[in-house]
Amino acid sequence: MENNFPRKDYVIGIVRNQNKYLILRFRKDYDYCPGDWDFITKHLDFKFSNLDDVMIETINHHIGIKGKIIKRYKPYSWSDPEYKILWFYYPFLVEVNNDNIQLNPDSKYDSYRWIDKDEIPSFDRLGYFENALNNTINQ
Repeated sequence: MENNFPRKDYVIGIVRNQNKYLILRFRKDYDYCPGDWDFITKHLDFKFSNLDDVMIETINHHIGIKGKIIKRYKPYSWSDPEYKILWFYYPFLVEVNNDNIQLNPDSKYDSYRWIDKDEIPSFDRLGYFENALNNTINQ
């Protein structure tokens, strides 16, 4: 999936509670993919020393729950034809011990759902979730 699109680096957290997975919807006024569904992500627009810490802090920031990293996956990319960006992801599977979320009012997300793994593709647009799943929990 290499191309000449500019690259943006992100951590991406697939959050699980028991056998349900968390997806979140971008606010309608968000710069990228407004109204689309996402896993928890954080743009790495700063120098970082520990991606694990960035992932855990990002989850806590957006949903108010502390999580535990269960697995780190191999980094992967996704070429976005709509925004002409090469998204480069550092993916994690993160377990949380409850599903009582308190969305941060400053979050880029405005709502969430806990769903079965098999339901995730029905929220896909442009192959984003398919790519994420194939590079993480479907391996």
